[in-house]
Amino acid sequence: MLARVLILLVILAVAESCIQHTDCESCTRVSTRVRFKIISCRWCPFKSTCHTEGTTYHGCGDYEVALTSQCVNATQLVIRYDSQVAEQLAKWSSLAYLNPIYYDLKSIQSAVMTQFNGRYKVVEFLLVDCEWQVLKNKRTCAAVIAKSLTENIIIIAFKGSFPPTEINGPHEIISYTDLKTFQPTGGKIMEYSKKTHDILFPCVKATLQRLLTSQPTAAVLITGHSDGGAQAQLAGARLRAEERVSNAKLHIYTFGSPRVGDADFAYSYNRVSPVY
Repeated sequence: MLARVLILLVILAVAESCIQHTDCESCTRVSTRVRFKIISCRWCPFKSTCHTEGTTYHGCGDYEVALTSQCVNATQLVIRYDSQVAEQLAKWSSLAYLNPIYYDLKSIQSAVMTQFNGRYKVVEFLLVDCEWQVLKNKRTCAAVIAKSLTENIIIIAFKGSFPPTEINGPHEIISYTDLKTFQPTGGKIMEYSKKTHDILFPCVKATLQRLLTSQPTAAVLITGHSDGGAQAQLAGARLRAEERVSNAKLHIYTFGSPRVGDADFAYSYNRVSPVY
């Protein structure tokens, strides 16, 4: 009994020691032998925190760092919140609500050139029919894709949904409350968001792939407001799962995004880039 207590005290001491480290190198150098097992510290590059080996909910997914030699690569995963980027992407999230049926692409491009001082070109304004949406006159899912003319950056902005003021029966309520499995991460997500993702993302991916062919090292910034924020997260997850964009190049900023999925989805999503 006394031996078990001593082992527990050692483990707690290691855990306390791990928490105190604030950089990858010092964190991964810490290890302690407890009977026949070596207990080490692990570094979380997403959160810049140090935790004990075997901790279940450290929030790092598959990206915890165990070896000091891996610390150089781990720094590439750290993506810091940038208020200037957030302000810029908020404007793109708003732009995604424009309807190119009423505003031709030339007019939209002119507004973009004025808003961003001639730094961006709208590549494509995607519209797909989302017949399951509630408002009959606003049943379109949309995304705008643009590229910087001065930097190696690609922007993807998803349109959000409109308020469900006209729900036509239980079948439409279910689309807002039922959960469906999302394969790229595991876990389940809202059926409403999954339907939109399944029909809109292939169009987004095709355009993005064309841009990445000529700009293979471009940073990809994905954004959206409301359900557009949910779409931004799902698109980011799938791009990472399909290894089309590296973690270091993927940046996701959302505005007023709803809760996308269940606890399993949220935990698994930590394998993807941080969402701001």
